[in-house]
Amino acid sequence: MEASVIISAVGIVLAVLFVVWFTYKGYSPMILAPIGGVIICVTSGLDLTTGMISDFAASYGNMSSSMLFIYLLGTMFAAVMTKSEAAYSIAEWLAKIFGQKFAAFTVMMMAGIMMIGGMSVGTYMIVFPIGMVLFSRANISKSLMVGCIIGGCWTWGNCFPFSPSNHNNIAMQILGTTPSAGLIPGLAAGLFLILANGFYLEWQGRRWARQGRGFSSWEELPEDTTEAKAKYPPVWRAWIPIIAVLVLYNAVGLHIAFCLVIGTLLEIALEFHKFLPREWFQTCQQGILDGVMPVCIIAIMSGLGGVVSQTPAYFAMLDWLETTTINPYIISFLGAALCAFCLGSATSALGIMLPAVLPLFQSYVAAGYDMGVLHRLAVVGSLSLDSLPHNGSIIAMAEQFNLTMKDTYFPVFIVSVVNVFLAGIVGTAVAMLGFT
Repeated sequence: MEASVIISAVGIVLAVLFVVWFTYKGYSPMILAPIGGVIICVTSGLDLTTGMISDFAASYGNMSSSMLFIYLLGTMFAAVMTKSEAAYSIAEWLAKIFGQKFAAFTVMMMAGIMMIGGMSVGTYMIVFPIGMVLFSRANISKSLMVGCIIGGCWTWGNCFPFSPSNHNNIAMQILGTTPSAGLIPGLAAGLFLILANGFYLEWQGRRWARQGRGFSSWEELPEDTTEAKAKYPPVWRAWIPIIAVLVLYNAVGLHIAFCLVIGTLLEIALEFHKFLPREWFQTCQQGILDGVMPVCIIAIMSGLGGVVSQTPAYFAMLDWLETTTINPYIISFLGAALCAFCLGSATSALGIMLPAVLPLFQSYVAAGYDMGVLHRLAVVGSLSLDSLPHNGSIIAMAEQFNLTMKDTYFPVFIVSVVNVFLAGIVGTAVAMLGFT
């Protein structure tokens, strides 16, 4: 291997570790990612002007444009569902089904179902207040909340076939696949995650309680009275916009952005009598604003990927992929996981990796492999190593709940790194056995 390739690879690793460490310490990826890009340029012999002003900025812009409306409309939909209290009606209904005895599992299921319902990064705003009430009744530390929410909406809620997630949408656009791509491996991975995450979160919550680390955030509890719940819309009506989003996305084939707009307008129409038109407008406006920062953080990490994609190490990796005899399904899963490690974002990993390997994937299909399975395993892989401490969204969520990374990160690591990686192995094994 040439010395330039080795130095380039070392530079990429150093840049990623730099971003991981200082993000964990609380610094913003908006500052750290460009510095990491400079480190990569210097160690890979890239011109700084070309690397940062052209490659970094172009990748930032491409990722931002591809996911802008999906994220902003997702948070708008979540804001409207929260304002109308339809989301709380659904959450209370789910809590009755799963029971407060298994509060951690219930919160995880709520988060995953809300994600599949199209509410994207707005999910945690809906689940958190209901989760706090359930945690107080079950004596579970609030420190487990981030792990429970991420264990649903960032894992199986994103990797299941038919999910209107941004990850699914990116893979569909690039690979020309459908929402049901990789149906059986995707179901196997998703069901494994529900069981593995549910078991771990229940065990961890009870273990902490035995150690004296139970619920203590009594001052943060939301209103939980019969009078408040009486204002919730009936659950059958609350489900209508979510069902509409899923049907329009999966059966009609409408772009997820339009599905979310229709779902939002439908919810406003159903509950229009509750608020003035100006209040509904302000709710939509605030929901859109809530999605701006997540878009910026993911796009800035994609900018880092744009620089990586011009390095000698990256081209050497592509050359190796074209000649290796490793099973293509393993390559799809591990390749996406590696990109997610470098970028700290599953969305960015898919957006950078899939266009680069599309010709390679097409050659795999010509050899008899299934593009849908490659799609699904890439999605699962991207959801694994993206949740290391340099994922700015984890820090943002922890801060939103008045928690520190030290308090909350270990459960996040188990449910969204360890268990997702194991789920990818399960899905890959199922695909290699011929179940596609």
